[in-house]
Amino acid sequence: MFDRSLVKKESLNHLRHNWKFPLFVTAVTGFLSVCFNAKDLISSLFSFELSSPSAAGFIWFFMSPVLSMASRYFYLGFVKTREKTSFTTFLEGLNLWIKGILSFLYVLAKVILWSILLIIPGFIKALSYSMTTCILAENPSLEIKKAVKLSMLITKGYLFDIFMFYVSFAGWFIIMLLTGGLFGLWLAPYLNTASTFVYLFLKETALESGTVTHEDFEA
Repeated sequence: MFDRSLVKKESLNHLRHNWKFPLFVTAVTGFLSVCFNAKDLISSLFSFELSSPSAAGFIWFFMSPVLSMASRYFYLGFVKTREKTSFTTFLEGLNLWIKGILSFLYVLAKVILWSILLIIPGFIKALSYSMTTCILAENPSLEIKKAVKLSMLITKGYLFDIFMFYVSFAGWFIIMLLTGGLFGLWLAPYLNTASTFVYLFLKETALESGTVTHEDFEA
């Protein structure tokens, strides 16, 4: 079990006076999201029915995991070596675009297969696989299957803690919706920094217990 309140407090302390680049990364990814999804969203709102995704929406389906991988690469650098991290770090993370797309599709397929059985098993597996992007962003040379296996190992025994960690942000998400997404400029850096601290805690705990070894994170 990890102390959610301590993780969140540590994250805000880490961000203090260092919001510039996290905000910039959030603004860029948010702008791209709006550009590619605005048409589909507006169409759904005014037609009151689900419509087929546009070409832009289809492109976003593959672009989203690329930006997610780059963001995770950025926040790992931000948490570990804050002073050496800049927007260039995010741009460097875009080089992992293939790993971002393939890992997203691989994990999505596994979650869907588990969900076919029942919703709850699929949800549990989604939590088990939740650290895959972090692992690949930190260790780009790893195979995707190995990263998924490592994610399952380091999250074992912590699935409920991870779930409650994200639930603890529910109030902030409601505020974000009420502000038309603008509050997300503050929330995204906070959540991403906190979830990165969670990943590093899980990894370190697994290493100390012998559940995984440093060699496991090598290609």
